[in-house]
Amino acid sequence: MTARSDARRNRERLVAAAEEVFGVHGPHVALQKVAHAAGVGRGTLYRHFPHRAALILAVFERRVAELEAAIEVAPGDPHIAARLLRATLDQQQRTPGMTRWVLDSREHVQALELLVKRIEHVLAEPVAAARDAGVFQADVRPRDLLTAWAMFEGVTSTVSHTHDEDRVERARHLIERSLLTSPHHRDVTSVL
Repeated sequence: MTARSDARRNRERLVAAAEEVFGVHGPHVALQKVAHAAGVGRGTLYRHFPHRAALILAVFERRVAELEAAIEVAPGDPHIAARLLRATLDQQQRTPGMTRWVLDSREHVQALELLVKRIEHVLAEPVAAARDAGVFQADVRPRDLLTAWAMFEGVTSTVSHTHDEDRVERARHLIERSLLTSPHHRDVTSVL
């Protein structure tokens, strides 16, 4: 195996480990836990990701690639956008507050904005199919999903107590009710 393929494999392992570790401990966890979960040393982690925001951005890039793959597998499916909405809410609930790290770093804001544009582009056809099939409200646009995700991140990143979990579920309900046309469409199975 070449050094380049080893480096690529280590990077992929770090991103996968970050998704898992952040989901259990939150994005504030010591990055040593991520390196340990990936089976690499801290030096390898910092060679690939000099700071936390770079690692979080890589996790976001991975999520966007998964979103693209899910859409590619189900072209024209009028329910795929609703499934992606729900799957992304689930991801955000497991790993709240990650966007704030990237925004606070300022160094990666432009890269985050490019990912947002990429998501909007990728969601254009699935959202149109969902509107046409009556799964989404008639006025829903791809940007509305991004807005909903940003709102949900605001709620999930401020909830710190078990008794506040009802706020998270209420936020999810309000988002789904505002975008989807019926309760039946709100019960779609996750795809990510």
